[in-house]
Amino acid sequence: MRSAALHLPKRFVRSGFSAAPVGKALAVPRACLVAPPLGKTREWVSVAQSPENRWQPGTGAFSAVVCTPDMRSRGCVPALFSRLFATSPEKEAKAGKKKDDLKSYARQLWTGDNPNSDDDLDSEFSSEESETTNAPRSSLRPLTLLDTDTATLRQAVRRFAEEEIRSKVEAMDDEGAIEAEVIEGLFKQGYLGMEIEEKYGGSAMSFFNSLVVIEELARVDPSVAALVDIHNTLINRALTLYGTEEQKEKFLPQLASNMLGSFCLSESESGSDAFALKATARRSENGDAWVLNGAKQWISTAREAGLFLVFASYDLDQGYRGITAFLVEAGTAGLEVGPALEKLGIKASSTCEVILNDVQVHDSCVLGEVGEGYKIAIRLLNEGRIGIAAQMLGLAKGAFETAMRYMHDRQQFGRKIADFQGVQFEYAKLATEIEAAALLTANAALLREAGQPFAKEAAMAKFKSSEVAQRVSSACIDFVGGNGFTKSFGLEKLFRDSKIGTIYEGTSNMQLQTIAKVLQREFSGSN
Repeated sequence: MRSAALHLPKRFVRSGFSAAPVGKALAVPRACLVAPPLGKTREWVSVAQSPENRWQPGTGAFSAVVCTPDMRSRGCVPALFSRLFATSPEKEAKAGKKKDDLKSYARQLWTGDNPNSDDDLDSEFSSEESETTNAPRSSLRPLTLLDTDTATLRQAVRRFAEEEIRSKVEAMDDEGAIEAEVIEGLFKQGYLGMEIEEKYGGSAMSFFNSLVVIEELARVDPSVAALVDIHNTLINRALTLYGTEEQKEKFLPQLASNMLGSFCLSESESGSDAFALKATARRSENGDAWVLNGAKQWISTAREAGLFLVFASYDLDQGYRGITAFLVEAGTAGLEVGPALEKLGIKASSTCEVILNDVQVHDSCVLGEVGEGYKIAIRLLNEGRIGIAAQMLGLAKGAFETAMRYMHDRQQFGRKIADFQGVQFEYAKLATEIEAAALLTANAALLREAGQPFAKEAAMAKFKSSEVAQRVSSACIDFVGGNGFTKSFGLEKLFRDSKIGTIYEGTSNMQLQTIAKVLQREFSGSN
């Protein structure tokens, strides 16, 4: 009979366990194998052995073999597996009860899902896992494996969010405002100057790490995360990339310590079609200033902002080529912030109309070059979408963790809710979706940090994370049932907050359009 080599885990080979003295090959029934070898259809399969009668690693398609107790009497059971069946009469009886269904038990060994397994066997499996983990074979780093600094940062932000924000979430949502104490804490922790250089008073944090902060804040309150995200990815980043040294020295230290910023692009007639804006910028009569007129809609953090990044066109006939970015300080004559809009979600994050009525700003307030405001907006929004993805990812994780804790505590019909198979299937799928969103977000962030094109990946991350946040938060309310429908558990708030993810900084359809355009360029060979 031709031998079939079985690939056994390294622990079997290194452990020195030897089989009973037999011939050159062992005859093993297929029924006793976890899976039949590839290409083998005979009822019996032989297992090759070394001259020392030890299991020889080979090239088969599986990594474990289970033998029946009766085979032991024929000298066909390696010592390691004989421990499963006979080390003492007591264990023999115990093992017999556990292994009535041999194939089922084999599958449990295969998947590692065997709550009744012997401790010594569990230690064999776990020891190999730890050895494998400690012996990397590639210089590539898993996207979800954080370095020490990032892991420490995550823990610090989570602690801050739990201790300083959690107890205030419901009240801030009801009042429609983020408490001043929370904002002061964000400045103190350095979360509102994350990518600002240290010489300007910032934290000089990497973009990836700034997303960790946003994600952890969103686990507890997406409203706070939205404020931090917009301030860092749109305002601070704009000055870092396009500001003159004079502008940086004037504004960045304030933005890192005590002043919030607001991004003013959208208008009532230019939402997704953002560059169809009607706000104008004309030269003053004496030619030493710009005069801004128009109205901006749905402007986040407008009520608290000390600095507004306003986009207006010096020539509407030029279309997007006339758009210019201006830095306008709060309190400038003619700048008016309307009342906060009442919203479905992220209520604590103020959203207002910003009215420009003959607002005069000096030439030194132009950010970047005249007529290049659209380029600034596109770059900032591409990066900002990764921030939104992190927001929605954190929201999904927060809802999921709340529901999972509840389901592992709550019992119905004498069982934990988490133990029902139908429920298990659902939360397993949600966990997979969350992981996919996390990987997309991390990849987009790392591409940005590496200086590689990332517009497509950023759109993918925002699209996926926003959709996942809605599905997860909705399903988690179902998991928790009547309690999930009440305010006390916080899930209904996360569900309401999740809706904004598919809308702001580009709707889901706009993300899909961006993805499609990049794919078209890639496959057409054009740049």
